[in-house]
Amino acid sequence: MKEFFKKRNKKLDNSGIALITVIVVIGFVSILATIILYVTGKNYYMKTTDTKIKASFYTAETALEMIKADLLSMSNDAFCEAYKDTMINYTAVANGSDRETNYFNAFVDAFEADFNSRLDMTQTKPIEAYFKSVVGAGYEAGLTVDCTALDITAASGYLIIEDFTLVYTSSEGYDTIIKTDFLVRAPEVNWYASQSRSAFPPGADTAAELSREKHDIAETVIYYNWEKW
Repeated sequence: MKEFFKKRNKKLDNSGIALITVIVVIGFVSILATIILYVTGKNYYMKTTDTKIKASFYTAETALEMIKADLLSMSNDAFCEAYKDTMINYTAVANGSDRETNYFNAFVDAFEADFNSRLDMTQTKPIEAYFKSVVGAGYEAGLTVDCTALDITAASGYLIIEDFTLVYTSSEGYDTIIKTDFLVRAPEVNWYASQSRSAFPPGADTAAELSREKHDIAETVIYYNWEKW
């Protein structure tokens, strides 16, 4: 009987509990580690994706700003021509309202002529081709531009490039779409003074110099109905 109970006590030995506990703990730690790695990886992926999307947007916005800068250059040149023409004919025009109208018309005509002179009419879409050429070859692979022709309101001295849409696809395949209108308007000038002595007032050798003193040329071209997605 003693031998029987000795053998039975050996079978009931609890020393195997430690091994089971270790296995359970290792399994729990493995599951926890897997969850942590998954969450960390997901977070890293989301941050990387967000960075690439922002990079794509900033690149598209840079291209848009380059187009705006070219329009600003044309606007400044148109202002120079319109201001000079109106000042030369200052005394020949009866009143300030007519001078202002002549100035607006001259600005719009000068801008339109300059804009049209830059279009290659052999292209299927000359306006879009022109804007892509302004941005440069570095963007051509992923850049699409679409817009309608100029909408002109001469009497009020402004033009609108309507429904301008810029689509940029980055090398990683992320798309950025920016849609806007460009509003181009003549700088405001007081044409109601009684007379003019010269084409440009003392201290201003050119209309461009005058514009820097009294006008913010950057405000002659503005975004209108700007959207991004």
